[in-house]
Amino acid sequence: MLAVGDRTGAVLLCDATTLEVTSPLVDGEYGTTGDVTFSPDGRLLASVDEDATIMLWDVQGRTRTAELRGLKEQENAISSYSLAFSGDGGTLALASNRTITLWDVRTRARIATLRQPLDHTDPGWGDLDGVVLTNRGRTAITVTTSGNLRFWDVGRGTITATIGAYAGLASRDVAATPDGKLLAVGGDGTVGLWEAASRRKADELVLSSDEDIVSLAFSQDGTLLAGGNRSGETGVWSTRTGKLLRTFNSESGGGGTQLGRAIAGASPTSVDFSPDRRSLAVGYYHHIVLWKLP
Repeated sequence: MLAVGDRTGAVLLCDATTLEVTSPLVDGEYGTTGDVTFSPDGRLLASVDEDATIMLWDVQGRTRTAELRGLKEQENAISSYSLAFSGDGGTLALASNRTITLWDVRTRARIATLRQPLDHTDPGWGDLDGVVLTNRGRTAITVTTSGNLRFWDVGRGTITATIGAYAGLASRDVAATPDGKLLAVGGDGTVGLWEAASRRKADELVLSSDEDIVSLAFSQDGTLLAGGNRSGETGVWSTRTGKLLRTFNSESGGGGTQLGRAIAGASPTSVDFSPDRRSLAVGYYHHIVLWKLP
């Protein structure tokens, strides 16, 4: 099953093989769906709109189970909205503008609010571009439009480390393996692999152009990483060897299944693997392409 959110405000569940829409959870009438993400066990779907309102959905029953309100300062995000569950599914985070809010998924209670320092006085420069949760939700890791990678102690609400743009970051996304041990952070045509515990850069993966990597995702077993850049190219690497295994462009001429109207050179807004690693979904502003993997 594939979840889709779009700029009309729609939230859709689609068949992961044919991309046929099977369940429209929200009809697209107005507004924007900023992000959608499944819980690790696949039982819940979280979606967020431009008012920073999160809907939790029971996937099997196709019913809305909760509504979580973000803060006023998180509405109408200049850069992006980013949702993330912790690896155990117990914590949910929303990052937008300069604020991260976190909830206990079981009780629906807000458990923390993190506000990041001002990286720059220009609107949108230094805003949050991505968030992941590790260590059972006790650690949040964020990237900003100014290229800073930050590690947060959620319980204390403090920053424990910052790796700045001087380290070669020009990130527009961050991803973590399901066990939280390995991070992927995008740069100018490269993806840095970082050990989460030591904060040491373990490897650097290269795509063919020097365009910013704007979307990242690991497979569920952590052995594959996908990353898409601003020119519409998406690569798939082995995290064990660092080898680039496949590349795809923004059109489906190479045999992918497509939903929507393709635009050449469109930048990918999201990438995600199927649970069995046999397919990769790449979302763009106007279409989705589903690619088969070996």
